[in-house]
Amino acid sequence: MAGVSILGVEIGTTGCAAVIFGLDGEVLARVTREYPLYHPESGAMEVDAVHVMAQVHAAIAEAAEVAGEEDPVTTLCAAVQGETTVPVDADGTPLAPALTTFDSRPTPQAEWIAREVGTERILQITGLPVHPMHSLCKILWWKQRRPELTAQTHQYLGFDALFLRSLGLPAQTDYSLAGRTMVLDIQLKAWASDLLDAGGLTAEQLPRLARAGTKVGTLPDSVARRLNLPPDVVVVLGGHDQACAALGCGALEPGMAMNAVGAVECLAVTLAAPVTNRAMLEHHFACYPHVIPERYLTLAYNFTGGSLLRWYRDTFGEREDEEAEETGMGFPDVLLAKAGHEPSPVLVLPHFTTAGTPWLDPRAHGAIVGLTLTTPKAHIIKGLFDGLAYEMRLNLDCLAEAGIAVRLLRVVGTGARTPSWLQLKADVFNRPVMGICAPDAPALGAAHLAGVATGLYRDLEEAVHRTITLGPRCEPHPEDAARYDRPYRLYKQLYPALKGIVQEM
Repeated sequence: MAGVSILGVEIGTTGCAAVIFGLDGEVLARVTREYPLYHPESGAMEVDAVHVMAQVHAAIAEAAEVAGEEDPVTTLCAAVQGETTVPVDADGTPLAPALTTFDSRPTPQAEWIAREVGTERILQITGLPVHPMHSLCKILWWKQRRPELTAQTHQYLGFDALFLRSLGLPAQTDYSLAGRTMVLDIQLKAWASDLLDAGGLTAEQLPRLARAGTKVGTLPDSVARRLNLPPDVVVVLGGHDQACAALGCGALEPGMAMNAVGAVECLAVTLAAPVTNRAMLEHHFACYPHVIPERYLTLAYNFTGGSLLRWYRDTFGEREDEEAEETGMGFPDVLLAKAGHEPSPVLVLPHFTTAGTPWLDPRAHGAIVGLTLTTPKAHIIKGLFDGLAYEMRLNLDCLAEAGIAVRLLRVVGTGARTPSWLQLKADVFNRPVMGICAPDAPALGAAHLAGVATGLYRDLEEAVHRTITLGPRCEPHPEDAARYDRPYRLYKQLYPALKGIVQEM
């Protein structure tokens, strides 16, 4: 079908994007908006939910205006970051700032729920390791810290359900985002009675559950006019941004993984069935429903991903930054051209913003080990890239311990079009790596869901085939891969060796 378009919306922690796609994946308009985080007390990381929704609406309205009327939007769908939660009244109006993923104040509540229900029991029901990021811990925090607010609360919503309410539609959430709350029974795909009881909740206080790709309703005329959209736009239920990004890069089958490199580096691995064994618990891996039907997802992540290169640029890399401006090359390309091909003798532990999986240590810090008076800048630069790759290889090894084999990684975001970075990953991971030209992978995955729901695509396979462009595929070079084995063995010892020192610091 020609002459129509799909609106994919991405709602993140500090910013949002409205992207209008043609049916061939061409970006017809892309508008972003940012919103600040607030830190009113130690451990707090809040965001104004009302302001967030206003920014999302503004981005949509501007994107629709930019795209014009030649290929009108017929359907929209959102990819939304998980865990962020806000209490609302019966009208859907937020009663307090939303607590984001990284708000650590619910730590005592997480410890309590672990004792009350048990970490292994929670993993078996929800597929999640206990952590204060999850919505249930935030709800318990409000109940204990703000009882007067609890009395006014009608529901606790994530930003997906809040977005639907802001469009004049009923609050719903899909299984992938419900899977980030620590309340969903991932086998039954229903709110878990054990966790509801522990949280003093009823199912009615949470959004209605539905499968991603379900039609929610038609955009009310008044809302459509305000957003510069045509009448009768069909709103489709989206899902977790990481799950949508995995769909948006075409990682459809078990054993395929998305490797998204942004400020945070993430691996999203598609699974045929839930995996909730002891190794998943020990390595802090989650398992929850995918937006792809009959599939599940697990995540591995390093909180210091591309932000490590940004740190280098802002601290030491003024000259390389100027070179990137002068030549039109990307900043990573400039760095890699200086870094050389051999593994660096310098080891970098990339925990500059705490440690993600498999350690999940909020008190971790980064380190650069092996410096001498003769260490050149090139060794430090290469050490940064090596360290990022080693951290992801460690996660791949830990996933293998849990019985999850990754046979192909599809890379999106920073470095997806940088062959030398892709080759480095392939050699360190000892697995094939493919760059995917999908800079808006979460929004594109949401567009895939909307397109299938409204009959613009036959199925998700057709949507992926028609919209994504495959970049370079890099196979590991056996000799080069072998060179990384020894420094990787040393790298695995860094965090355990430094943990006590860092915590004392």
